Amino acid sequence: MKTNRRIFLKAASIAGTGVSEEELKALREKYTPPIVKIAGDMAKKVGGHGGMDFLMQWRLIDCLRNGLPLDMDCYGAAAWSSIVPLSEWCVANNSVPVKIPDFTRGGYKTNAPLDIEMARGGGNTGVKKITGCLLVGLLMVLSAYADDLKIGAASVKITPPLGTPMAGYYSERGAQEIHDDLFAKALVIEKNGTRIAIVGCDLIGIPEIVVAKVRELAEKSTGMDAAHVMIGATHTHTGPVLPADPSWLTSSPAYLKRRLVDPKSQSGQILYGYITKLPGLIADSITQANAALKPARLSFGLGREDSISFNRRFFMTDGTVGWNPGLKNPKIIKPAGPIDPDVAVLYAETLDSRPISTFVNFALHLDEVGGLGISADLPYTLSTILREVKGSDMATIFSQGCSGNINHIDVNGDAPHGGHFRAEKNGTILAGEVIKTYARLSALDVNSVKVKSEIVPLPLAKITKEELAWAREIEAKYGKPGAAPFLDFVKAFKVLRVAESKSESLQPEIQVFAIGDSCAIVSFPYEMFTELGQYIKSRSPYPYTIITEITNGYDGYIPDRKAYAEGNYEPISTKAAPGSGEILVENALRMLNELKKNQ
Repeated sequence: MKTNRRIFLKAASIAGTGVSEEELKALREKYTPPIVKIAGDMAKKVGGHGGMDFLMQWRLIDCLRNGLPLDMDCYGAAAWSSIVPLSEWCVANNSVPVKIPDFTRGGYKTNAPLDIEMARGGGNTGVKKITGCLLVGLLMVLSAYADDLKIGAASVKITPPLGTPMAGYYSERGAQEIHDDLFAKALVIEKNGTRIAIVGCDLIGIPEIVVAKVRELAEKSTGMDAAHVMIGATHTHTGPVLPADPSWLTSSPAYLKRRLVDPKSQSGQILYGYITKLPGLIADSITQANAALKPARLSFGLGREDSISFNRRFFMTDGTVGWNPGLKNPKIIKPAGPIDPDVAVLYAETLDSRPISTFVNFALHLDEVGGLGISADLPYTLSTILREVKGSDMATIFSQGCSGNINHIDVNGDAPHGGHFRAEKNGTILAGEVIKTYARLSALDVNSVKVKSEIVPLPLAKITKEELAWAREIEAKYGKPGAAPFLDFVKAFKVLRVAESKSESLQPEIQVFAIGDSCAIVSFPYEMFTELGQYIKSRSPYPYTIITEITNGYDGYIPDRKAYAEGNYEPISTKAAPGSGEILVENALRMLNELKKNQ
């Protein structure tokens, strides 16, 4: 027969075909090419079935040992090598069919046929049942793919239904409209078999009980270590209330304290239904990002934007430190602290330059919109503009920098300072800086991904029996005629929470991701004063250090030590004792240095 003819004989079932077993055996003996017979016989000796993988690798070695021309040229090798990356692309794009390129440009039609009859010789290469060069070669190929830097991203909608109680203030309000959807956006990075997940959620905060549930679900669905999952919130004030009390995971919806929402009301029931589904939605973003992993490269850029954020604490002419003292207040002397203008950008793209994600870290308290409409605030406009620039498939993840004493209000400017127009304006300005930063990105050499996480105890604020009795009186008057002033209620709320604490100390998690030798991400579950974050960045052993707050939990403010003596809203409201911020800084720097030494 001609050497380029192919005849395939199936012995699975011959009933009703008119072909007997003996006839089939004769046909197989006549038409099975010698190369298949030889390879099949040898494979049986070592426990194989003589399939194409075995045949191709054995024939390669057989040709080399006998000085014969290889059966596969560079074009065939390119075709076979393309299967893995094309399969990855297919899976990442919802199993869209992918055409295998013809690397021969039609030459396969006239190429000389393969020597399946082995007329030119060979066939004398034996095999042994040991870990030989064939297995080693295969493992080397697989290892090369496993060691690649891989990145995947995904977005999952987490918009609550209308009627959901909204977060951000010390009073109840329900969502009456949806201006724009809220999302959980996940970025999964893998190197040398180690995977990490970074999630940004359009929420005011992420209670620890939600973090724990998401990590549990993500570990089950992806096999990723739960301790390698970092879940942050953007701190939008136009999203749902998320109670820290874990009882919402049980059969009883009596989870909200301080009577901001009546759990038996219609809005309380709506919220209960939403938050029972929320962990699964956030975990799904991680699952999808993990499924989208593909060979990629990562770059870092540092922009600067100092026109949209302002320190909200001021030295006043009466010797006090004011908090949001109002526009053009004549008693204002100057800001009591700095802003952080850094715009940190982590940009991921495929090896053929298709955008995967843009991670943006910036310190700005997201309370620009207000009102009764659900909105992601500034990140909505930021994401919309960057998608227009880079493509609709790119995920933009906003990460909140240390903005505990920062907001969007220019006290020397003109009213009004709230509304969607403000979020759109500031989102556009920030997007412009990100776009400029794209032009000065530096490629990261991601030789490894390292993780370190610790619980760092913090002392609770001290309260007296007298303060506790006073706080209960203030709480009883809330929402009634003659209610206490705002800051009295804030202090009473803090005193009651400290009194109800089941531990003698706070138990925050500090988590650090080291991405290569030059980039690190540090997370805290608080609204951190910007001075604390700036100090960590200035002393970090990693040239590119990102601080993300309200991550892996949410438990209020952490001022620096001097702010406690200055007073006002943030130090009044925090459950943490003076010096807690400095404890967090000290431990974060220790963890960064320990990771650096171990790389």
